[in-house]
Amino acid sequence: MREVTFSLADGTTIKRKVSEIRFEYKGLYGTTPVILGEKSDEALVGVLTLETLGLVLNPFSRELVSMKMMLATFQGRLDALANPLSLNQSIHRRFTELTKK
Repeated sequence: MREVTFSLADGTTIKRKVSEIRFEYKGLYGTTPVILGEKSDEALVGVLTLETLGLVLNPFSRELVSMKMMLATFQGRLDALANPLSLNQSIHRRFTELTKK
C-alpha cells in the first residue's frame, strides 16, 4: 500500500493511502485502484471503476447503463511514431470517422 498526495478543488492537499480491490456489482466483476478515505471523507465511485465494468453514468437519468465498448488499433506507418503530431492527427481522424452518426 502506498500513500499519495491529492490536491482538492480549493487548492488544499491531503494524503491518503491507495490500494487495489476486487469487487462485484450486479454480477459484473473487476479490479480497480481505491483511495482509502477517512471517516470525514465522502464516498465516490470514479470513472475508472465504471469503465472496468463497461458502465457509464447517464447524467440525465442518473442511472448506470452499459457503454459501447470499442477496441481500436492504429494501422498507420511506423514512421508516424517518430512524428507525434502526425500520429495524433491520424488518431483524431480515425476517431472522428468512428464516431460519426
